[in-house]
Amino acid sequence: MDLGPSARASEYLSRVTTFMDDHVYPAEPTYAEQRRALTEQGTPHHLPPVVEEPQGSSAIAGTVEPLSAQSTDPRTVSPLPTTPTSPKSPAVPSRSRRRR
Repeated sequence: MDLGPSARASEYLSRVTTFMDDHVYPAEPTYAEQRRALTEQGTPHHLPPVVEEPQGSSAIAGTVEPLSAQSTDPRTVSPLPTTPTSPKSPAVPSRSRRRR
């Protein structure tokens, strides 16, 4: 019995990993700087501009599929892999560093 992810799930994982590597991880230093500046200005709850930048970007085109195009039938939805990729961001605690 093959318990690995389906071809479709593997393709989605690859697309998400590529998106994270190309857009999210490189923007983290900018996010931290903008978050610090907002806090110093007394507006710590405002969203840093870098968060809004990629929305609607042609760089994301083809990476994200509209939800309406995805099946919601639980019999046809591919499960996520059981072993998640390890986070690259120091802001995201790994499973071993989480408090229990």
